[in-house]
Amino acid sequence: MLPRQTGAPRANRIDALSTPNRELCVRKKSAPTWVLTAAHCVESFGERLPLDRATARVGSARNDGGEVVGLKRVLQHPDYGRPGPNERTGIALVERAEPVAVQPIPIASSTPPIGAPARSIGWGRTCAKDTEVNCVNPSRELKQLDTSVASPKECARITADPHELRIRSQEPGGTTCFGDSGSPQIAKIDGRWRLLGPLSRSGSVSGSTDCEDPGASYADLSAHRAWISQHTG
Repeated sequence: MLPRQTGAPRANRIDALSTPNRELCVRKKSAPTWVLTAAHCVESFGERLPLDRATARVGSARNDGGEVVGLKRVLQHPDYGRPGPNERTGIALVERAEPVAVQPIPIASSTPPIGAPARSIGWGRTCAKDTEVNCVNPSRELKQLDTSVASPKECARITADPHELRIRSQEPGGTTCFGDSGSPQIAKIDGRWRLLGPLSRSGSVSGSTDCEDPGASYADLSAHRAWISQHTG
C-alpha cells in the first residue's frame, strides 16, 4: 500500500496470514475463531494453503509482536471464480486452531453509496514500481489509506461479479499494491467502524507489476452475510 499514514483504526482486529517463507495476505477477523480473506489468498500456485505451516498474527500493527496462532480449516465460497474474466465471489473463511481475545469488527449490513468515505488497510508493497530503490515488500508496519466508494466505471479491471465494491484512493499517489490482497476495506457508519470487504485486486492492468492506478476492487460482504453466518455462527 502506498499511503501517507501508518497504523490503522482497530489495528488489533487485523490478522497477517503467513507461511515460514513469506507473508501471504491480510485477513480481517469475523468471529473469535474465524477470519475473512480474499479467496485467492488461500491458494498458492493452484494449491490450497498449507495449514500445517501457516499462522495468523493478531494484535500488532507491525510484522512482529502480538499473538500468533495456528490454522485448522479453510472454506472458499462455493461460487468462487478464480482471477480472470469470470472472477467472482472472491471470499474465504479461515478457522484458527484456537480463539483469540480480540473481538471482531462487524460486517456492514448494506453497501455504502457512491462517494461515501472509506479506508483501506494493509501490509502491501510501499512503492509503485518494484524496480524502485529500497522498495519495501511487504511493509513492516500496517498502513492505511483514505478512500471513497466509486462507480464500477472508474475501475480499470472489471469482472462480471455484481457483488464487487469499487474503491478509489483519495490521497495523491495512494493506492493498494501487491501484498495487500485480502486486506480490509472499512467505513465508519453511524459513528462505528464496519467491515465492507477484502481486497480482491488492485486497479492496475492485468499482468502489470506497477501500482499506479488509484482504483481497486473488493468483495462486497454485505451480499454474503448469510453464507458467512452459516459457518461462523
